[in-house]
Amino acid sequence: GLLLVAQYFVEHPWPNCYARQIPVAVDTKFVERHCRVLSQWLDVLLPASAIDVSETHFARRYGLRDADQHRAIRLLDSDLTDELGVPFDEFSLPNWELNKLTVADSTVFIVENRLNLLTIPRMGRALAVRGEGRAVTRLARIRWLEHAPIYYWGDIDVDGFQILSSIRSLLPQTKSIMMELRTLDEHVSFQVPGNESIAACPSNLTEAEAVVFAICSAGNIRLEQEKILQAHVNRVFSNL
Repeated sequence: GLLLVAQYFVEHPWPNCYARQIPVAVDTKFVERHCRVLSQWLDVLLPASAIDVSETHFARRYGLRDADQHRAIRLLDSDLTDELGVPFDEFSLPNWELNKLTVADSTVFIVENRLNLLTIPRMGRALAVRGEGRAVTRLARIRWLEHAPIYYWGDIDVDGFQILSSIRSLLPQTKSIMMELRTLDEHVSFQVPGNESIAACPSNLTEAEAVVFAICSAGNIRLEQEKILQAHVNRVFSNL
């Protein structure tokens, strides 16, 4: 059974089907039971283009479909609904379906929390995508993001800057928004303790971002993005 499954992946790299749909003579739960051994084999057998090395989850690492991979999207410009051929401005799709959208000349905002996704001000030629924590790196597989202007808005804490660094390593044009010292200082009363993690400064931060990271790390500070006042959010967006 292991040989059959491995041979299928070799002949059909990045198969884009669910694990239980792989058309070989094994039971439907075989791959799920043996994913640890299969991972060891496939890392050796498959070409680099058929492996997402940033992923440890078996399905996402080798191009199988994953039912939990949907992304929430909000179009911030009504003109984009016509261009993309969708009759609504809020929807969710898996990454492989998002790749089919023809998005051009549009700014993309990646936000962590669904509340902020829903309350971002409308803006011409722009859309917002939910990042979903460290899973944000999966967005790098959406081809139209490669050349889009991107802003990342996450929590102001150690984790938030680590996530910013990880997405910038894959989409280097990414800029941060509302993760600077001014936003932190203007919301002192909303700061809460972080997770007490002690970590080195991520490698892909700007000098200004590194300063805020150091403050958050030293003081165990967290400012969740939902706590940033809407008036402040509106002002920042109006200045973009």
